[in-house]
Amino acid sequence: MASEAPSSPRWLPAEPAARAVLFGSLLLGFVLRAHIVFTDDGINWPDEIYQSFEPAHRLVFGHGLVAWEFLEGARTWAVPGFVAVWLALCKLVGADSPTTYIPVVKLGCGGLSLIAALGVYRRARTLGARELESSVAAATWSLCVLALYFSARAMRENLAAGLVVWGVALAL
Repeated sequence: MASEAPSSPRWLPAEPAARAVLFGSLLLGFVLRAHIVFTDDGINWPDEIYQSFEPAHRLVFGHGLVAWEFLEGARTWAVPGFVAVWLALCKLVGADSPTTYIPVVKLGCGGLSLIAALGVYRRARTLGARELESSVAAATWSLCVLALYFSARAMRENLAAGLVVWGVALAL
């Protein structure tokens, strides 16, 4: 008995093997991202600090640097706003130390990056791929070395990846 592709692809796989690959890769991807958050203290670009953490810190705690791009309207406040939400939540529960709120923000960014993997699954299904192949495509993104390394960085490219993938998946 041959299984037919559904007329509209499912959001999540029904097939047990595909579900195991998808959720297993998402879980492993999050664990690896968390490992990077807690073991990598370096930065690659000053933008990680000056275009996200500093303006967000100023919004929440009242002091911090604000780059000229924000003052002149050349950059959007979306990324500092996203970071500020995490900082405000940390401040609300009394976790207002950088040793606490920086990993929380990075974990939030890393977790958000996994939304792109789910978007890859959805897009593969809309292109006619079977559940298992779509799950493998999502696992490829979830466990991709560059996606792992950069996902916890509070930079606009990382935060936009999930939105772009889902935008394409839903538009097409």
